[in-house]
Amino acid sequence: MKAEEKANEMISRAEIVAKEIKLGSIEYAEDVLTTVEHNLKSILQEIERNRIELNPGK
Repeated sequence: MKAEEKANEMISRAEIVAKEIKLGSIEYAEDVLTTVEHNLKSILQEIERNRIELNPGK
């Protein structure tokens, strides 16, 4: 019975760690995507400014 309790405890800990890792990876991915989105918006704004400079009369 003692071995079964120990095994269940190990499984519970492993599940907690797995959940923490999953949440951490989701948070990291969100941060990366936010940074990429910000950079892409900046690039698109720069492209628009450059196009306007090339054709100021349009």
